[in-house]
Amino acid sequence: MRVLLTRPPLPAVSGVSAFYRAVEHHIARDAEVVPVEIGSLTPRSFHPLRDQLNYRGALRSIEPDLVHLNPSLTARSLHRDGLFFRRAKKRGLPVLVHIHGWEDHTADRIESGPLGRFFRRTLGRGDAFVVLAEEFRRRLISWGVNAQVHLGTTAVDDGLLDGFSIDAKLSGFSSGSAIRVLFLARIERDKGIYETIEACSQLVGEGLPIHLTVAGDGSEMASVRAYAAEKLGSCVTFLGFILGEEKTRALRENDLYVLPTSHAEGMPASVLEAMALGLPVITRPMGGLRDFFLDGEHGYLMDEIDPSTVASLIRKLAVDEDLWKKMSGAAHRYASSRFLGSQVAAHLVEVYRTIIGGEA
Repeated sequence: MRVLLTRPPLPAVSGVSAFYRAVEHHIARDAEVVPVEIGSLTPRSFHPLRDQLNYRGALRSIEPDLVHLNPSLTARSLHRDGLFFRRAKKRGLPVLVHIHGWEDHTADRIESGPLGRFFRRTLGRGDAFVVLAEEFRRRLISWGVNAQVHLGTTAVDDGLLDGFSIDAKLSGFSSGSAIRVLFLARIERDKGIYETIEACSQLVGEGLPIHLTVAGDGSEMASVRAYAAEKLGSCVTFLGFILGEEKTRALRENDLYVLPTSHAEGMPASVLEAMALGLPVITRPMGGLRDFFLDGEHGYLMDEIDPSTVASLIRKLAVDEDLWKKMSGAAHRYASSRFLGSQVAAHLVEVYRTIIGGEA
């Protein structure tokens, strides 16, 4: 089974790149995967044209059994991958459309107007789909998609758990010691960074031993640093943008993961990584999280974002050691049994076989 796979360069900083860093080598155990890199690590004026030419050349030389496209639900991505789709269908090839990011604004444009017509004439005719949320599956069906739509997830690299012991994590926590809160995301207002800082400030003001670690970079960084210095003083640490071992270390060394985002999320990989390493999560019911995250078992989901709500949920876990340990263990067991790259890859291979077998 030979699969032509479109994806960004693996060193790129994107959710799709992170996904394939976690799963591609596992897929390759059961299928011959030929990646075609889309986009560039550095801005280039002509890379959209280069992408189309590289893809066309790969179709001719590789002669795949299946084409696996990885668009996000943005107008630019849909137009690019819609052209990929047409070229594959001219050669009579089955196509899996794997939708990662999801913009509600773009989805609304598909409901009516030229973008919707383009989608229905191209990607909407895919042989099978993978999406990250039941809500997204329902919308595809409402747009006239007749093929099978599979629910997928983002993936946690198996190596994240190398040397990790949930028993050691549980035994190392004490409600009497400093509670280490991690915020790991782009530093943008709609990710909830200001609410997180204010919530921790409220708790420090109550005398709770809270320390916030902020990992990431973004347009709000200078403002956030000043705000955190005013509100938290020495009770906050900034790590900047981190990847690899630094990211793993930050996840392992903290006790709670907080992401009170209002940004349109598909399924944040950082939530799954935090859960796998035994961090109870405080976040919002965005995208695919609604389909699996158990409020009160894996952590807490918030309908509204305000610092007092965030603070109250952190407080519950900070002062109740038994509750923290119960949620930590539940989060780890759930994530490590469902979201590892090897597990997600096995599901994709089964989808490939279904499509090639003509059962999609």
